[in-house]
Amino acid sequence: IGGLSYFGLGLNYGDNWVGRYRVEKAAFITASLAPSLAYRINDWLSVGAMLNIMYAYLKTDTAVNNLDGSDGQASYKDSNTGIGAGLGIMIEPTDATRFGVTYYSPVALHFKDTPSFSNLGLVWDKLLTGRQLEMNYTIPQWIMVSGYHQITNDLAIMANFGWQNWSQFGNVDLALQFDRVGNQSSTVNLNMKDTWHGALGMQYRIAKLWLLSLGFAYDSSPMSTADRSPSMPLDQTWRAATGIQYDWNQNLTLGLAYEYINAGSASINKTGGLLVGDLVGDYSPNMINVVNVNLIYKF
Repeated sequence: IGGLSYFGLGLNYGDNWVGRYRVEKAAFITASLAPSLAYRINDWLSVGAMLNIMYAYLKTDTAVNNLDGSDGQASYKDSNTGIGAGLGIMIEPTDATRFGVTYYSPVALHFKDTPSFSNLGLVWDKLLTGRQLEMNYTIPQWIMVSGYHQITNDLAIMANFGWQNWSQFGNVDLALQFDRVGNQSSTVNLNMKDTWHGALGMQYRIAKLWLLSLGFAYDSSPMSTADRSPSMPLDQTWRAATGIQYDWNQNLTLGLAYEYINAGSASINKTGGLLVGDLVGDYSPNMINVVNVNLIYKF
């Protein structure tokens, strides 16, 4: 039984930036409880399955353009639970080679809330208050094919190739948007597209007790410049990582790893009319540095 979170996003732009009529703050957080079972059928074939019980929390704050010099505020918040599953197969044709296929099913999440408003102008107050808003998301299903080969006693290589079904995610813009007086738009379809993932890695035992790892990965972008939203500014991603492990004794292994992530410029070029306004820009530089310390103890 494991606990994990493989999906989520949090943003805080503040209440004075140019895109505040699209989003000011947004949080989409998930946590999964995953009971699982694995079984070795024979010397070369193993299978596994898991249940993905996912709790999700959604909150978004956006400004409302009153057209009189002062902004109103809108807030949306709800939580929901969805169920998914995972399947895995591992094939070991030789002692030095193994292949795996992992599949995660989609998880449907349904949010429903009556947005709260403050400081609205008279027209917006009559049009917007008291209306319930539903948001339906589908956490993407994905499949990953992996391979591992031990070239020598000291050197091994590995690779991944995967696909994620982002095009089924839904009307995903977390902002409450308004196109014109009397005709509001609460969600926007970002026309997301499926993405592809590829990775290459190696492990080299530089000494009896020391294991060095090195890897590179690429993920394609799920959206174009014209469709990209500041509530989900996702772009193509490049990753490079290295790590080292030290076998303290036969039971205890210590590890240190570093990962550099280039998340792309995430350029935005969106038109929004009189109330929402146009938004043109990018997030460059757009980098993440990750340091990981791990400990493995075998009983």
